Amino acid sequence: MGWLGLDDTDTLAGGCTTLVFHQLLENLPSNVSIRETRLVRLWPFAKKRTRGNAAMAAELVLLNDESNVITDLKQLESATKSLLEHLDNWWTEHIAPLEGAVEQSTHNDRPQVPTEPGMVWFNDQPDETFYRMAVAENVVLSQAPAADKSWGSHGIIGATAATSWAAQSHTWEAIAWRDDCSSTVRDICERTLSVIDSWQGTFMSRDSRKGRSLIAPRGNCPVLFGVRARDKKTANNAAKKLLESEATQPSSGMRIFMTNQASDDHLNELFSGKVISTKILSRGHVILQIESSAAEVIEGEEVSAEQSTWMAFAQSGDVKNLAQWLQTGDLIKGKGLLADDGALHLEKLKLIEASERNKRRPPCEKCGRTVKSQGKNNKLRCPACKNLQENIWIYNPQNPPHRGWVQPPSDHRRHLARPLKWDQ
Repeated sequence: MGWLGLDDTDTLAGGCTTLVFHQLLENLPSNVSIRETRLVRLWPFAKKRTRGNAAMAAELVLLNDESNVITDLKQLESATKSLLEHLDNWWTEHIAPLEGAVEQSTHNDRPQVPTEPGMVWFNDQPDETFYRMAVAENVVLSQAPAADKSWGSHGIIGATAATSWAAQSHTWEAIAWRDDCSSTVRDICERTLSVIDSWQGTFMSRDSRKGRSLIAPRGNCPVLFGVRARDKKTANNAAKKLLESEATQPSSGMRIFMTNQASDDHLNELFSGKVISTKILSRGHVILQIESSAAEVIEGEEVSAEQSTWMAFAQSGDVKNLAQWLQTGDLIKGKGLLADDGALHLEKLKLIEASERNKRRPPCEKCGRTVKSQGKNNKLRCPACKNLQENIWIYNPQNPPHRGWVQPPSDHRRHLARPLKWDQ
């Protein structure tokens, strides 16, 4: 048994690490059995990445002439040596030539970098510590545990992280690749997709608000679609149903991957605090200045003293709407990723307690008219019946747009984000 990982082979112009890995697996020696294939999403803010943030891994088992798993150590050593020789040749002929590819784009905020493919082999699955680092923060190559055999350079980071994922929380994705990549247009049967989207086990298949697919990329990559599900059987059935439809274009192959999508693995910390100030930018983005005080207890949790910046982007839907409603003094909780500048990019937001809003003077205790102020520290006076009463304000809290946790709509949600409805 051993673990094979691969990453960093695609660009905006085309190519796809999922297809490169699929082709590698399809051409393994006949005595190699594939026990499990994985697609692992990693830290979205990584600067030195190509098109996506997904890395590939597979657990492989070596078989003897009777197709049984090899247990004899000498036989295992010999079979492993033979496999590594095969991987050496495949790397040289099919993967190493992909290095250096790059495609710039004026529509992409992140500068593109040349591909630096990396592949790793571990005789035993590495500890999950490195995956936990790579999914939640920036890591460098020197931090990756040494593989028993490695090829390439920077892609080793993602390849190692994918092999070290323990899959405690997982979903599935069935990916199909297209024969003809000459066009960015993909023909997928919309009627069949609507049926699949209604299945209990699928998720993030279709945006019901805009009536469009969420399973197909819009660029030049070879992926025809990737349909996601909470179990392997549903992913397989959904992909087959789509491929069997006459309205779906031909596919060159399909494979099901276990994934960390919808796991929230990237969100390690729950942030809490009090709103100091809010700023709504021209496009609708919201900048929140937050203060946490050690003297405060929010929902039973003591919060350490600090100040920070939280950001809700215009595309985040309900998160943005709630953030725009907030004002000084509101107590909130948030989940998200810390960007390089230290700002928390919100993926989930919750109002804990609203500060007092819309204050007004009380009605007269005798006639019901609204009383008026007679100056600071003086009693209030009714303009109608002249009655005097205590100098107080009445606060009518404005209803927030949402109660409980909110997150972005499905078409602007990270692959890693777990749908809120799964925890309700």
